[in-house]
Order: sequence, then C-alpha cells, then structure tokens
Amino acid sequence: MPCHQVICARNTDAAYRAMRCPPDEWARRWAVHGISRVWRDDVLPCRVYLRHCVLAARSLGPEAEDSFLNDTYLADRRTTIGEYLRLHPDIMDEQPPLALVERYNG
Repeated sequence: MPCHQVICARNTDAAYRAMRCPPDEWARRWAVHGISRVWRDDVLPCRVYLRHCVLAARSLGPEAEDSFLNDTYLADRRTTIGEYLRLHPDIMDEQPPLALVERYNG
C-alpha cells in the first residue's frame, strides 16, 4: 500500500516572486486586486477548516496529530496550532456548513 505524506513549507513574498511569480505574473495575479503581500502574519485559520485539519491529522494516528499540533504554526510564526487550540478549545465544537458536513466531519 502506498504511503501518502503531506508537507507544509513556509515561504516569503520575496522567495515566491523570485522563484514562482515574475513581475508580469505578479501584476496579473495580485497587483490588479491591490494586493501587495501574499504571506501575512496577521491572519488566523478558518475555525471549521482548522477543526477539519485536526481531525484529519488525528485519523492518521497519534504521531501525526502530535506533529500537526506542535510543529505547525500560525502565520505569526510563534503560536503552534496546539497553543491556539488551548486558547480557543471551542474550535473543536465548530460545525461545518450543511453543504460540507460530510466532507468536514472527519
């Protein structure tokens, strides 16, 4: 049976522009919408989607769940998902919209 793995990697606007989005492409994708930055440190995860991700990591076993909670950070690059959930435990009680219940309920 194949082993599927997921990796999340940090990035910066400078690296993204240098490696993936030359000036003309940046203008087409982002600047026309008034967006000057893609990576921001002031955004928080969607509560329902975060719950979905926690349930998905949990379904992969304790090692995956622990890694997700303790080695994944919010955009501030300081707060782990686990710390954020300890501050906001009600996130795990969030219910997805009816159209997504089957998909988002782990």
